[in-house]
Amino acid sequence: MKSRKTFQCYKILFFDHSTQIGGAEKSLIDIICGIQHIEGFEPIFVGANSICAELKFRGIKCISFRIPAHILRRTREHPFRLSDIYELPILIFQFLRILRQERPHLVYTNTQKAHFIGLIAARLVNIPRVCHFRDILPRNTFTKLWLKIIYKFSTRIITISKAVAREFRGERKIKIVYNGIKIQKREVRSQKSKVKRVGYVGQIARWKGIEYFIEAMSIINKKFEQTNFLIIGGPIFGDFDYLNELKAFSHSLNLDGKVTFTGWVSSALPYIAQLDILIHPPVQAEPFGRVLIEAGALGKPVVATKCGAIPEIIKDGATGILVPRRDSNSIADAVSDLLADEEKKNLMGKRARKRVATHFRVENMIQEVTEIIKESIG
Repeated sequence: MKSRKTFQCYKILFFDHSTQIGGAEKSLIDIICGIQHIEGFEPIFVGANSICAELKFRGIKCISFRIPAHILRRTREHPFRLSDIYELPILIFQFLRILRQERPHLVYTNTQKAHFIGLIAARLVNIPRVCHFRDILPRNTFTKLWLKIIYKFSTRIITISKAVAREFRGERKIKIVYNGIKIQKREVRSQKSKVKRVGYVGQIARWKGIEYFIEAMSIINKKFEQTNFLIIGGPIFGDFDYLNELKAFSHSLNLDGKVTFTGWVSSALPYIAQLDILIHPPVQAEPFGRVLIEAGALGKPVVATKCGAIPEIIKDGATGILVPRRDSNSIADAVSDLLADEEKKNLMGKRARKRVATHFRVENMIQEVTEIIKESIG
């Protein structure tokens, strides 16, 4: 009589602290939904109700986990403060209770506060840990210590770019997996029109350098009067002062009626599809920039600052144009060059789409992450 093979199903517990669905959360949702359809894996999500709602709709088991609002407001530069020392053990204990109830084979953390709570709790009960690290942090005493803790407490660390991988001194645990997106079968083209659209897409945050795009608008507008500008996104981390400053700056440059602030949008893709050129002008090192591959997948050329992981995605002169940081004139020159040469602009867009389809497919990301999970479980 033949013996039956026992079927092993691995329960993977994913943890993200954010209450907003940003680029990191979109990437995680793609990973969870991809793993859901792989035989032998059962994903569970732990996090905020907003993301739980999105995943429950897709048939994923979710567990709500509440983090106090004042801790959520901490920036990536200072994810915790000394005053949080009394609350963090409580959060770790609450997460431990979930681990004891669910008994996952692996804990997968996706954001800074999730790393702290999830890695420590999982280490205490000896569950393998994958840290998906998505930030480039400012170098100070705290972040140096923080990065050492993450490296020590993780079984494996996934970084979203080579630029992020350089945050860690050790290499043994590091795996680079680029974010991926779904590629539409047909390239999306802007409707032929005398009016051109140039826009920024992303969160409203000071490190994104949006004021340099606005300053470039005033230069571009003098050369190409039939150009409209869009700033698509909102201050999802509460930087409303910066948003008000940007609007005031735009008004001072007489751009009223020429620039539109859309506010937060649930999906940026329909807006990107209407653009002729995407602008991405961060003044600090960009860990990845999901919007860059979203634009590429839609056949849109990008003008972006040369920092962080951006040169890993955008090939200067081929799929877009890279400019120095904090340089409005260079942004204006690059945009003007593309607006004046429709053939060049379209060719860059086609090359961008081909590059994304080759290097940044969601299927590739899911396959690579799955292999790392298997290795970590052992």
